[in-house]
Amino acid sequence: VKELIAAIAAGGWVAVIAIVIICLIGVIIASPFGIFFSGNNRDQGAVTASAAVAQVMYDFNSKLEDLQDGDYDDITISGSLADWPEVLAVFAVKVAGNNDVDAMDVATLDQKRIKKLKDVFWDMNELSSEVETIDYPDSDPEDDVDDSWSESILHITITSKIAEEMKTQYHF
Repeated sequence: VKELIAAIAAGGWVAVIAIVIICLIGVIIASPFGIFFSGNNRDQGAVTASAAVAQVMYDFNSKLEDLQDGDYDDITISGSLADWPEVLAVFAVKVAGNNDVDAMDVATLDQKRIKKLKDVFWDMNELSSEVETIDYPDSDPEDDVDDSWSESILHITITSKIAEEMKTQYHF
């Protein structure tokens, strides 16, 4: 301790401060706050947070298009997606804040981490659909012309959860 104090007094304080700052940066990157550094990673297969979000949204849009594939007279979509800042925050805490052996940093967004991001996204967002069929009767049953018809309406509902609900679901 005396040597450390003597080194700091002799001008070694600059080195101590540099070491402390480097350690703090390492701790921050290894924590859930590492998501803020994900765009700086140039490793093979690493993508930015916006590119990872784009991949997840591509999958969401594909599922939405698959639901709409059919012969419907009308399609209604209600509800909204969970906010992306909340999805990313829950993802970061779930992955980097995890005490299990499979905890990992979120500063690198590779395919393994993007898979976990997709899992969190789908845990926070649910798509459901229902087809409503409305039958319209013959306008004049007395005539010989049957002009009855039916209309099919696809109702798609997007149900989202907030971070507070995920805190309970994931036992944070």
